Amino acid sequence: MSILCAISNMLGVPVASAFKLGPELVVNGEFTDDISGWDDFYEHGSATWENGRMRIEPSVNSQSLQRQVIPVEPGKTYFVTGHIDARCSEVYNNVAGRLSINDATDAHLLTLDQGNKQSGVVAGMFTARADSVNVDLHGAAVAEGNVTFFDNVSVREIL
Repeated sequence: MSILCAISNMLGVPVASAFKLGPELVVNGEFTDDISGWDDFYEHGSATWENGRMRIEPSVNSQSLQRQVIPVEPGKTYFVTGHIDARCSEVYNNVAGRLSINDATDAHLLTLDQGNKQSGVVAGMFTARADSVNVDLHGAAVAEGNVTFFDNVSVREIL
């Protein structure tokens, strides 16, 4: 499948790039009916389904992390997208919502953030170094009621 994607370069200027993508690797990244397929890694707060999105409400002064381990092939490059809605969250470090890709040693391969009270699509690429990666969805809170929503989380190989 060929799609046209807008990706920011190092200067933050949109750069159009067309490329073919392989099949979807994330299970239930659209959260159509529930949040099955995701594991509560930290158990600091709650993750629930709300109107077709994952709703993460961390404990105060903490973060909640939902994880899915997916298979990849070392040396291949993957395209990651997701929608992060952090409009109901405000934290001290201005990283209210995060979609990250980490390998088994928790080495960060890609980190995509939304700051306080921000919402939008995030996109990036990473090259796999092992045969699986962790897809992590983080929500952070400094006050009760800080909530971050995730939707349309996708990881696909660039062919």
